[in-house]
Amino acid sequence: MHSARPNASSSLQRDWHDLKPGDVIWFNSAWREVFDAYPSGHDTVTIKLIVRAAKCPTRIETHRVCVNNTTATCQA
Repeated sequence: MHSARPNASSSLQRDWHDLKPGDVIWFNSAWREVFDAYPSGHDTVTIKLIVRAAKCPTRIETHRVCVNNTTATCQA
């Protein structure tokens, strides 16, 4: 996974509710691939991210995100 920080030319903003499997988003200081994303409450989306790290097995992390008037930064 790329570790470079997002910039205006390499990223776009997308509504959290529009994320789909395979999207790559900037989350927790790294680019992460979306495994699944779905609404889980008022202004809350649950996202499952594929986390790949050197010398560690690939794993899925689940996060609840409060999306009140925010967007996700996605790779263009």
